[in-house]
Amino acid sequence: MQIGELAAKAEVKISTIRFYERAGLLPAPGRSQGGRRLYQARDLQRLRFIRQAQEFGFALNDIRHLLATREHGGAVCSEVQTLAQRELARTDYKLEHLRAYRRELQRTLARWQQQPQPTCSSREICGLIERPHGPIEKI
Repeated sequence: MQIGELAAKAEVKISTIRFYERAGLLPAPGRSQGGRRLYQARDLQRLRFIRQAQEFGFALNDIRHLLATREHGGAVCSEVQTLAQRELARTDYKLEHLRAYRRELQRTLARWQQQPQPTCSSREICGLIERPHGPIEKI
């Protein structure tokens, strides 16, 4: 199949396929006599694997390692589980910090809403942000 058909079947852009080739995630395809890229069913399978692994939050380097391990006959499912556990821990960490940030944003907004409507000096864009009580601190 040609690159357009592969892109359609995998639901990605042609530029994504070319990027994965340059990044070493997809092997260089065979070529037709006219020089067009020709892909096989295994390329579609690999492309779908890459996209799904990315949806799990796996980094391209991790995906590259998994693909190389599998190509050399190694089993990768235990590594996939380890990566998923790592991504889950990372997600929990981010959620914890987002919740704290949300609470602080909520407190700041409530404080602003309790104050009389501020007037800004001619040198300010918005005193709510620029004055000492200023913006919330990102966590």
